[in-house]
Amino acid sequence: MVIIEDTKQKAGKHLYKNRQMEKLGAKVIRFKLPVGDYVLADSRIMELIEKGDKKVKADDLLPYITLSIDTKIGLNEINGDVTVQHERFRRELVKAKENGIRLIILCEGEPYVRTMEDVYFWENEHYNGSPYSTTGPKLYKSLCTIQEQYGAEFMFCSRKDTGRIIVELLGGEPVDGGRD
Repeated sequence: MVIIEDTKQKAGKHLYKNRQMEKLGAKVIRFKLPVGDYVLADSRIMELIEKGDKKVKADDLLPYITLSIDTKIGLNEINGDVTVQHERFRRELVKAKENGIRLIILCEGEPYVRTMEDVYFWENEHYNGSPYSTTGPKLYKSLCTIQEQYGAEFMFCSRKDTGRIIVELLGGEPVDGGRD
């Protein structure tokens, strides 16, 4: 199993999850992705990448991607995506939907958030009333709208399980009977 990590992911910052994926038998390579942070590299994608042609662009991979996982370090990052970086985030959601890509947004590191419903009760420690800061109920409503309009799915996990969950979602064998 070969997993592509998007080059927009800061090199060296995701070593724990990458090592975890490698321990589970996945080889992790870096290449620019059109949507999300992690995709499974099937033979068609590998053929494009291995051509060594510098002209291969991220969008050239679109016809071959069926599932992409976008990782977020907590609900504050998601809050920033739906407020401050709304247009960039929306473009990515539209691109996934228009190309038939199942987009899973995997939020890691929120100890009390395991389901979408838990987002409603999230207490934003940075809430200050500005349009770029939100409450749990408002963020929950935004995420429900994103799911309905764009088909993106939100999942939640602890940081220690992120690599394992990525491998499982992309088609690897479950390691311990499920995710949290």
